[in-house]
Amino acid sequence: MNEEADIKPIEERPVWPPLEGNSLQVASPHPHIPLTPQGTPINQGFECELPFELVQQGWKKFWSKRESRPYFWNKLTGESLWEMPPVVKPQFDSLSDPLGIAVTPPQTPQPAPQTPLPLGKRRASEDLQGPQAKKFILAGPWDLEISTNVIIFERPPCIYMHSHPEVEAYRCAMLAKLRQCYQELCHSREAIDAPKDSFNRWLMERKVIDTGYDPLLSSSCYPEISLSMYKEIMNDIPIKLVRPKFTGDARKQLSRWAEAAKTIMESRNAEAESRKVVKWNVDETFQWLRKTVGATYDDFQARIVHFSCK
Repeated sequence: MNEEADIKPIEERPVWPPLEGNSLQVASPHPHIPLTPQGTPINQGFECELPFELVQQGWKKFWSKRESRPYFWNKLTGESLWEMPPVVKPQFDSLSDPLGIAVTPPQTPQPAPQTPLPLGKRRASEDLQGPQAKKFILAGPWDLEISTNVIIFERPPCIYMHSHPEVEAYRCAMLAKLRQCYQELCHSREAIDAPKDSFNRWLMERKVIDTGYDPLLSSSCYPEISLSMYKEIMNDIPIKLVRPKFTGDARKQLSRWAEAAKTIMESRNAEAESRKVVKWNVDETFQWLRKTVGATYDDFQARIVHFSCK
């Protein structure tokens, strides 16, 4: 009990890497010989030492027991290095920076200074231009420097007068007078009513090609004759054709159409050959109506189209 027992101190093994909270330092009996850690190395401290770019590329830092120094190993490619691999930043990140705006452009070597030439007198055009602005070139994957295809025509500013109640009332009165004159001409010349909405379509057609100065009424157009109005009037001569609901209505319409064509040719000073052709077609149409029984709607419409072509 009273004897002093020799207590052998417990051998403490060093831990690698040294923990931050461990302030206890154990003196090595052989300071010149590096200690080899036992067990599985702790890699948390090594991974924290690596840059974020290397960790993203799969690099990890380990301790070599045999060489007593750290080494670097890539878990993606299986490559191992003694020295820290260089940090290679990508040219652009397609997720966070798809346009490559944050990428610094490559440094271009500046040319050697040349001997300045004697400057002459600048022209007036050079004085007005001023210094040229530097063109910023993006390093992203897309080409944003696309040349424009816009064509600009130089023309004087708008010369239209401001709208005034009296001017607009006068323009409206002239428009109503034109519409009435169009209706009277159709009645007196062709004995038909003006085609429905034909005058409105004529206004729009003329305004598209008009080079005049009035915002509503056309004053300078080429060609002077409206082809759309001409076709609409010719379609209503000798009578206006409507889509009949029954076959009997189609038969009556063909008869009235042939009679009106004969009346027009007799009331006009047409050539003898034209009168002969129209009279022959009218007689043929009436004979077809007397002989044909049970004709369909399409037969009457085809007969009208054939007669109008003649």
